[in-house]
Amino acid sequence: MKTGLVAAAAMALAPFMAAQAHAQSGCDNMKRIVAEALDAFPTLRGDEIDDDWFDSTLYLQGAAECTIDLSIASVFSCAWDFDAAAPADARAGVLAQAAQQCLPGWQWEAIEPGAKSANNLPITRGFRMIGNGDNADTLIQIYAEAFPDSAERTVWLEVTQP
Repeated sequence: MKTGLVAAAAMALAPFMAAQAHAQSGCDNMKRIVAEALDAFPTLRGDEIDDDWFDSTLYLQGAAECTIDLSIASVFSCAWDFDAAAPADARAGVLAQAAQQCLPGWQWEAIEPGAKSANNLPITRGFRMIGNGDNADTLIQIYAEAFPDSAERTVWLEVTQP
């Protein structure tokens, strides 16, 4: 029984493991992203892609891209691409479970399926977490969005500090 719980916890935290940082735990990466949100992600900014938009120096496991956008608010985001809804929705659920384990005490809520993403696409599965204490203004959104007339999905992890 205990082995099963350890394996389940490891699986939930796996998406937060950076390929170049296996020594760090998945929670260390999530907590680092949240801590850096307060100062607009200073050490996570890599090369500038465009005005106020940067490649991230921290890529989460399996992510197709991780970037930082400072144009309106401070936003760290990672995206995972999928060819079908089921694995995308499953990844969104695993990411949300991991974030909940890493950040106890944060307010958690589901995002209604069909709500629109920042890309104005329908969300098929989504979660929102609102910080507490020093991170009271920090928002984490994890969601799978659907492309019109396609089975393709993108899962987003967004950490925003206004």
